[in-house]
Amino acid sequence: MKRIFASQVCFGLLCISLFAEDAVQHVAVERSPYLIVQKDVSGESREDIRVVPGKFYRLETPGELSAQVIFTDQDAKLINRLELQSGQVFRVPLECMRCQLQVAWPETPSTLRVVEISDRAEAFSWLDWNSWNMAGPIGAGLVRRNFHLEQLPEYAVGRFWGRCDVLLNDCLLGKASQGYVNSYYYDLRPLLKPGVNNLLLKYPDNASGKPQVVAVDIELRYASGESTIILASDGAWEYQDSANANWAPLSTFQPCWYKAELFDKPWVAPSAIPDDLLPPCPIELKSDYGEKRHAVSGQTQKFSLQIKFQGMPFFASNRFAIDFINQDGRASWRQWYFPVDDLRKMKAGECLEMELDLATDYLSPGTYTLRLDRRLDDGHGNGLGELEITEAKENNPLKTSFEVRGCIDSIVVEGQAMPAAIYHNAPYYKSHIPRNVEDNYWLMRQSGHQFFTVTGFFGTDIVKTNTDRGSVWIGPDQYDFSSLDDRMIELLSVVPDAKIILKLVGDNPGWWIKAHPDERVVWDDGSKHQQPSWASLLWQRDTCKAITELAKHLRKSPWCKQIVAWYLSAGYDGQWFQPTNYKSPYNFCDYSQHILKYFQNWLIDKYQNDQEKLRMAWNQADVSFETVAIPSREERQGKSYYLDPKVNQNVIDFAYCQAALTNQLIAMFAEAFRLGWEADIPFGTYYMPYDVTYFNGQAQRPSDDAILDDSSYNFAAAPLGYQKHGLNQAGTSNPQHYSYSLNNKIRIGEDDTRTFRSQPHEGIWGNFDSFGTLAGMRRNIAQRLTSGGGHWYYDMYGHWYNAPSIQALFKKEVNLMNVLSSWAKLHCLDPEVVNVTKVGTSLHKRVNTQPDLHQVHFAKINQSKPGFQVAEVHLRHLDHAKLPKFKIYIFDDLFALDSNDRKLIEQKKQNGNVLLFTHASGFSDCRTLDAKNISSLTGINIEEASPGIDLSLMAWNTSQEREIWGDLCGKTIHAPNAKRFFVNDSDATVIGSYKADPQPAAAIKKFPDWTSIYLPCAYPSGEILDQIASLFQVHVYTNASVYVHTGGRLVSVYCPVDECSGSLKLPEMLAGCEVFSGQVFAPTSELKFTMQLGETKLFFLGSELEVKNFQTNLKTAF
Repeated sequence: MKRIFASQVCFGLLCISLFAEDAVQHVAVERSPYLIVQKDVSGESREDIRVVPGKFYRLETPGELSAQVIFTDQDAKLINRLELQSGQVFRVPLECMRCQLQVAWPETPSTLRVVEISDRAEAFSWLDWNSWNMAGPIGAGLVRRNFHLEQLPEYAVGRFWGRCDVLLNDCLLGKASQGYVNSYYYDLRPLLKPGVNNLLLKYPDNASGKPQVVAVDIELRYASGESTIILASDGAWEYQDSANANWAPLSTFQPCWYKAELFDKPWVAPSAIPDDLLPPCPIELKSDYGEKRHAVSGQTQKFSLQIKFQGMPFFASNRFAIDFINQDGRASWRQWYFPVDDLRKMKAGECLEMELDLATDYLSPGTYTLRLDRRLDDGHGNGLGELEITEAKENNPLKTSFEVRGCIDSIVVEGQAMPAAIYHNAPYYKSHIPRNVEDNYWLMRQSGHQFFTVTGFFGTDIVKTNTDRGSVWIGPDQYDFSSLDDRMIELLSVVPDAKIILKLVGDNPGWWIKAHPDERVVWDDGSKHQQPSWASLLWQRDTCKAITELAKHLRKSPWCKQIVAWYLSAGYDGQWFQPTNYKSPYNFCDYSQHILKYFQNWLIDKYQNDQEKLRMAWNQADVSFETVAIPSREERQGKSYYLDPKVNQNVIDFAYCQAALTNQLIAMFAEAFRLGWEADIPFGTYYMPYDVTYFNGQAQRPSDDAILDDSSYNFAAAPLGYQKHGLNQAGTSNPQHYSYSLNNKIRIGEDDTRTFRSQPHEGIWGNFDSFGTLAGMRRNIAQRLTSGGGHWYYDMYGHWYNAPSIQALFKKEVNLMNVLSSWAKLHCLDPEVVNVTKVGTSLHKRVNTQPDLHQVHFAKINQSKPGFQVAEVHLRHLDHAKLPKFKIYIFDDLFALDSNDRKLIEQKKQNGNVLLFTHASGFSDCRTLDAKNISSLTGINIEEASPGIDLSLMAWNTSQEREIWGDLCGKTIHAPNAKRFFVNDSDATVIGSYKADPQPAAAIKKFPDWTSIYLPCAYPSGEILDQIASLFQVHVYTNASVYVHTGGRLVSVYCPVDECSGSLKLPEMLAGCEVFSGQVFAPTSELKFTMQLGETKLFFLGSELEVKNFQTNLKTAF
């Protein structure tokens, strides 16, 4: 490659050099922008390196150092900003007048960075990754672009993104991609014609209420070497609004449109470039493989490989493949390799030497020719030799269980316990499968993850996507498992020993609904939608049969042995929500004859076929099991915040009936899979239905009891709170984990995929820089480790984790999980040993105001706005012997108490029990508060006063009235401020005041056989929390404005403010080690700290000997 040394810029010992080819100066020098090398935003810079607009450059840095390239125009406006790692290529935009390179400077700058022009830049010339999206107003159904061709091009490739059909000259080209970082590439040549050509993008009916979005990149290349580029942002487009038949220009973006920059990352992901667009690199190939080898399937073949590059290679990612070509000339298998020496950094004349392990696990008996992939060309077909598989390997399922080992949830495979750390590549849309996702599989395996999810789809989720995602159930007794097999191969070609957790999406195929219209759900207005009624016996039967057939197929597949568990995702968004829709307000379901029959049978069972019991419960003298009807929308919507059993028992019963139906479906589908698998296999669900929540007139998530008591049910997975990832946010929590552990189940927390490496263009997840990403990940990891729960990282769009700093955190987390699995829990840190019971309603609309009892995680979190938070775990009735006998009872908002309710409360006032009353316990409703009523219930004298303490329903702070989300369907209920009260009891210990009010707000009063605690509001001061925690003597707590999580052996502390100092109050004298820094402290009951915004501290606690041993284990692991 001919190069001219242009100039060199030095800062201390760090040099950045730019080389240019002598044949590329086709742009006037005065139009060439400066490349400004900058130490930091405020540091000095030099402007003496010129780069050429329109040219491609390749960044080279030693090690894993990265850089940021910023392009601005002649008005100093930002054109684009790229985050680059060594080996990645960037193109200088044509309109660029200033190109700024910000490097990640090490503390001791002693290395050389080089930016050089590639010698095969034409291979990338059509990829103008500085394109803009354009997003149109709601209802813009058509977008078009006309262009004129004097002659037909020799090369015409188009890439389209957006939810639309693409038509070229009135012929359907196909659908556009819907994945944010994925692309569908189309060869346009067959449809092009001389003269005017018309490109039309046709959008479906837009019911989502969001603007339409489109991105287009087209390149046309001619025999003369000239090219034409068509972009979504080139100003020559028109659109047709649904309200106007005329075409309107998009040359200037109107107020209702916006420029949505999508391709502002390093080509989003460099591996998104299709392999067939990259030119092959000439090489010399040497290996010691030999001419032919013989092996039994499953035996690893080792050999040496040397590749000498005759030119500069262009690889989208650092990997190459070896193909296994069968006797028919087709590739039966492909295995990917990821060299230590980055292929993207190789130069002509350099050699790559590797020791390779050739996996044969998935090969059938026969003879195969081994061949290097086409991007490397030795001029002789890239042949490596032959391999004869003489015998197939045994392929029986592995024995797997989900267990709690030490402080950590583990997956035990054939007796070997491994952390429940999972990489979750389960795209909701078919097009969300990241292009070249093999990179991600390799990165996650290198970070210690051994478990991976693979997804199979039953059909289209008509409600949410209306798009085909690769259904395996294509007709009556007809199946096509190729899409599922392809995903298996995609993973195993990178990680042959991957342990697979199968995800099965149980949404109904569209063809089934069309064939059985009478099985559909019926809305409250009588209309039917394209979803089945969950009570349809025909739908249940056919779905079970399809699940069984899928299990049979996998049981016979070559990768049967790698599938260690499976889980089911069903209902809206896979979360076990019963059928719903996007209308506003929502329709209520289900009013079909299928659910009515199920409801009647459920009532017969509940009321023991005793009609009088039904009439008494419903307070309806003329109702019978035969005349029972589904409660109307008005009944289910209700007139008040709470449903009164004396008036609304029919609504409550129907909600629990829906819950029972969901439980039944889960058990039914699990058994259908086992029938086809012909062996036990761990089973779980996405979004374990952990509560009876009343939403849109139905119980969306049923009681856990039946599922947690089922020994065949092993785990559940769900997000831990996507909205809490900012630096000033709480992060993740997993309160349900403790109740899972009590029943020997595992709760897997889903971590979303927002990092500084790549983010969806809408910014729906928030935007994160490197500091925010790593700080948030460190916080989330620490909090997950305290719960002991498993995790999976959900890489929805691809290449969110492709950064060494992120990979290092992944590896640290898995290593910590391994270390902690050998340590028994420290009981004083574990919420489940506190024996806390919550009685009554929680802070959302429930189906019942009766005092159901369920396990909770007692609050120990002090925030910048301190709050007594009681995190709900799940509904568990007292007659379940698996749970310990309760000692602490929290009575929360007990409204409409009758004599039986009061009697139940009085029974708890003995045996040393602690009863904690929050809000206005004992009221008949929020408008008839009575101080005597509270005093009688709590045993503490409470009087009415003004200003007193606000005891309104929810303690939400507004001025004169508060809005309550009453029916969750767009309406609100306005309630006036309630009366105000204060504590006046000389025998009680006053524990603080409410905000700035001098009157006592809360109190503790000890009786001979029990203790009463009264809290008038949900958000008492830190002083109150301290005294309560001290009374219980089981929790870590603090007055500082930090988030604290405890469990197992760990305490995590996260700082959400600029700076914070304080101390952790420990329940006993404990020694400890701060995990991230390695700092050790002697036994203490108060641990002081000073922290900055985004900082996380993770403490391991125990005796001095235990801490010493933990340190030793930690050093070994790392």
